[in-house]
Amino acid sequence: MRVVHLRAENPGPFTLEGTNSYVVADADGTWVVDPGPALPEHLDAVAAAVAQSGSPWRGVLLTHDHADHVDGVAGLLVLTGAAQVHAARGDVDVVLADGDRVGPFTVVATPGHAPDHLAFVAGPELFSGDAVLGRGSVFVWPSPGALRGYQDALGRLQQLELTRLHPGHGPDGEDAQARIAELLAHRSEREERLVAALAAGHRTVDALLDAAWSDVPAVLRPAAAVTLAAHLDKLAEEDRLPAGVERPTTGGGSPAEPSQPLSPSSPPPDVITPMTTTVRSPSAGEATQVGAIPLVGHATRSRALHVPKLEPGEYLAIEDGGEVVVVALDQEVTHIGRAFSADIRLEAAAVSRRHALVVRDGDVVCVLDDRSGNGVWLDGERVERATLKPGDRFTVGGITLQYVCVPEPAVPGS
Repeated sequence: MRVVHLRAENPGPFTLEGTNSYVVADADGTWVVDPGPALPEHLDAVAAAVAQSGSPWRGVLLTHDHADHVDGVAGLLVLTGAAQVHAARGDVDVVLADGDRVGPFTVVATPGHAPDHLAFVAGPELFSGDAVLGRGSVFVWPSPGALRGYQDALGRLQQLELTRLHPGHGPDGEDAQARIAELLAHRSEREERLVAALAAGHRTVDALLDAAWSDVPAVLRPAAAVTLAAHLDKLAEEDRLPAGVERPTTGGGSPAEPSQPLSPSSPPPDVITPMTTTVRSPSAGEATQVGAIPLVGHATRSRALHVPKLEPGEYLAIEDGGEVVVVALDQEVTHIGRAFSADIRLEAAAVSRRHALVVRDGDVVCVLDDRSGNGVWLDGERVERATLKPGDRFTVGGITLQYVCVPEPAVPGS
């Protein structure tokens, strides 16, 4: 079996050096594990590796449906030709479950980071997605039984004769079992520190993070808060959680729902069509709250929002589930963050209380980092200040906002 490792140019605090895609070929066929983000250069490289594999093109395997792993599916299939898409859920050709066989792979359910997470085992080689990173640890999204399910999944992987690790982020490794053991020990240590903090009387999110996640850099503290919620849920499930403990707010959604139908017959996902559109104005004295964004802490979506006809002016468009919320930029400064005082309040754990500012200065509109934990991202780069052009999309804590400018209509005869 031949494995080609291709890394997308989407580095960040949650993607490490970038998302890893794998082209895996044997005598019977060629497979792609996680096409990655919809970056043209990356998809060109993946398609070229498929073409050069020398084996028949079989299809795509998805470890989970987070945007930085799946947004490139439709674009890749345009380049490679149609093939079946396999995943645990969503609008795919083949729905996979634990123990299934596909090509040279055995499917292992590895929930925790996402409920639909799968790993793929081919002989001694583990394609682990985000369940086992090449370095560091991944956040566990709080849902019933999430942390216990994650630990159980790692324990099941320990029972397999695995050597080579091919993770979703970070470097490949020669000792998969050592990394799995390291992650299990890490989760146990976190629990021990959390239990000790609770025994010492700590009850607030900040105090618990300071005690049990004191080694986490500020940029990853929002992700640590997400995992703290999963740990607290586990203690509650085991009747070990004291009364009066503050639970982190993780927003109205989870990074659990597929972001776009993935059928190979679908067009490339360059437009999200909203069910409804709401236009709001911060100057009316009431903040715009968005709480059902399903992608928390992941790379920006590389596709535009479909915004219907608007009155002339400047706006920010944010997808909130099936709705596109359009916020008028009718103030000189628009505050974006998780604080109650924000003009645009984004209810997601990866968003800082004071995250970003959008500033209108004459004809120029800029976005600025407002001392956030994990930055403002534009075109795959972290920016402190950037001038926005109509159609630009920037990312705040994994949530994408699009700048929309509707000009005044031309005067006939002018």
